Amino acid sequence: MLSFDPAQPRPTASPSPRNSAATADSIRWADPGDGQHGFSLINDCKYGYDAKDNVLRLTLLRSPDWPDPQADRGPQHFACSLYPNSGTWREAQTVLRGYEFNYPLRAEQVQPHSGTMPPLHSFFGVQPGNIVLTDVKKSEDGNDLILRFYEWAGKKSQAGITLPAGATRAVTANLMEVPEGAPLAVTGGRVVVPVTPYSINTLRISWDKRGSGFWAAQAQRTPLSAANTR
Repeated sequence: MLSFDPAQPRPTASPSPRNSAATADSIRWADPGDGQHGFSLINDCKYGYDAKDNVLRLTLLRSPDWPDPQADRGPQHFACSLYPNSGTWREAQTVLRGYEFNYPLRAEQVQPHSGTMPPLHSFFGVQPGNIVLTDVKKSEDGNDLILRFYEWAGKKSQAGITLPAGATRAVTANLMEVPEGAPLAVTGGRVVVPVTPYSINTLRISWDKRGSGFWAAQAQRTPLSAANTR
């Protein structure tokens, strides 16, 4: 079996004149494991995989002539990593290794200065490890903060989300950010959200002391230079 990100175990196959659609889409990785051993092929920008027996291939260049006859012309840049593992891709936490490869920790040197932040700080915390926070944004309406996260291991879980200081209300919402269900308790800056296997979840957070003026101030802050963003 060949497993993909997002988790989609499928029988292995390779393209042929009768099976040209055997290449499968995957965002960050694929793993042709047998449940006891495996290796994950992780990459940062290529999305077509196929496999036959113990051979896994990653399509680097397609050069289609439709709808854009100039597609894939010019220099190509990509990075990939091999991650051998024992057990299954879930036990090896390949999903997390894929995120680490695609979003590496960056350090930036600054001049000494005073500030109010503690030596150790995190704006958000997510537990357990089978929950991945993928999006943090201002709500499309109002002045709330939207968190979007998903469960990747196929486990029914209780997602513990640690929030920035001052959060007063939390409620689950649909993908259109419309609140659903009863408000969730925010205790000690933390909220617990029941999640189902492979679910995409949206959480809407409110702060009594944050209005439109707070978000306007954030928008006026000087952004990082293009060289320091990804």
